Amino acid sequence: MRAKLILLGVTALMLAFLAGTPRGFAAEQKYDLKLAQLFATDSDLGKSARQFAALVKEKSGGRISVSVFDGGQLGGQKEVYDALLRGVVDFNMDWPMTSYNQKLAVVFAPYMFTSWEQAKAAYAVPDGWLTKIVGKVFEESKIKYLGPYPYEFSGVTLNAAPATNADMAKGIKVRVPPIEPFMSVWEALGFIPTPIDYAETPTAIQTGVVDGQVGGGPEQAWSDFRDVSKYYIHYKDYFSCAQFMMNQDLWNRMSPSDREIIVQAAAKVIADRFVQAEASERRYIEELGKAKVQVIQLSPEDAARAKKLVREKVWPKLAKLVGEDIITEIKANAEK
Repeated sequence: MRAKLILLGVTALMLAFLAGTPRGFAAEQKYDLKLAQLFATDSDLGKSARQFAALVKEKSGGRISVSVFDGGQLGGQKEVYDALLRGVVDFNMDWPMTSYNQKLAVVFAPYMFTSWEQAKAAYAVPDGWLTKIVGKVFEESKIKYLGPYPYEFSGVTLNAAPATNADMAKGIKVRVPPIEPFMSVWEALGFIPTPIDYAETPTAIQTGVVDGQVGGGPEQAWSDFRDVSKYYIHYKDYFSCAQFMMNQDLWNRMSPSDREIIVQAAAKVIADRFVQAEASERRYIEELGKAKVQVIQLSPEDAARAKKLVREKVWPKLAKLVGEDIITEIKANAEK
């Protein structure tokens, strides 16, 4: 009888100890997870991936480890996306593959907003209006959406003339990514969109095949095109933004407390990145000026005209890809 009482007492003490252990570390599952991203280790994205891994390790008391694989170590964009869907890769920070679900083209929708304040509100985690839309689309693809990874507002680099409206853009050829809605956007803005492989674009500009290129913002213009460009016009037509994705099956298997660890770590990385990205855009605008590339911001009149043209001509086309319901939500929430 006495031995039984002692055993019950020891059991009670053990249960009390476990109940008092932060987040129940002693009782919960250990994870060794993989995160893939295609940029260099010392890139902004590479640094943010390691910030996420460190936060998850700290919040889980070392029980959840995340190994980061940079620069295509696990394959190219398609291979990594496939691996994410299969659960071979647990996290991915990249632009989405619209070939798997054309509704993911919603992240490329033009002129939803043109300021950082609006971008932060739209992409707030977890309740931003655009975060909710994108999250639902990813869910259809069996991917858990953790949030955006912002870069910059895009524009166009040019040589012939600083075209800031459709009349000035007539006859000017620009390289565009060979995907929608980029083709339609720059056609609506008056240019002649010309799909060319990205690696061949500097040569195409130098030889006069095209007069400039689109698809990125000030950082991209400075890093890849400052030596072959006279002008950078900041149309702000598109918000360049990678996406933070997680394997859905892994998410489903995790306990509520472990899910919270993942969500909190991702939210911290995203919040920090918004601050970094806005500052980075300003810095690269200054760097373009130092490189003798004239930076031009659209006048309020030209900006309003460009936004109106693109919305009228491109949003109906985009609706065929993403669905009328999504376009209706965008119209209800987008910058007026």
